[in-house]
This record gives sequence, structure tokens and C-alpha cells, in this order.
Amino acid sequence: MGRSMLFALIFGLSMDVLVVRILLGTAVMKLLGRAAWWAPGPLACFYDRSGIKETDAPADDTADKPVPVAVG
Repeated sequence: MGRSMLFALIFGLSMDVLVVRILLGTAVMKLLGRAAWWAPGPLACFYDRSGIKETDAPADDTADKPVPVAVG
């Protein structure tokens, strides 16, 4: 009885991790899009006071520029 209970526990945990956390979690995040990313009220106020902003732009303007390569 003990070995079968251990197997059932391991199987149940692995199914929880695989199905619920990986598949459903990422699917819900994809469906919600930007609505999935929100900060609680006090944290949003802290961000506003400290000047922290969320942007879609790269951190520096050189991220999209090609890098020169030396030949020879």
C-alpha cells in the first residue's frame, strides 16, 4: 500500500506541475496579455514616486542597431 501511495503522490504532483502550472498558466497569461501584469496599489504608488516606468522599448537605443564586424 505504501509504494502505490507514493507513486500516486508523485504522479499527481507531476501532473499538477505539467498541466496546471506550465500549460494552463502560460495559456492564461497569453490570453490576458497586458492585463495579467499589474502591480498592487501600494507598489504602484511606490513606482510612481520613485520614477520607475514600464516601457516596451529596449533599455538602450543600440539594441536594434547592427554591430560592425572587422574583416581580415
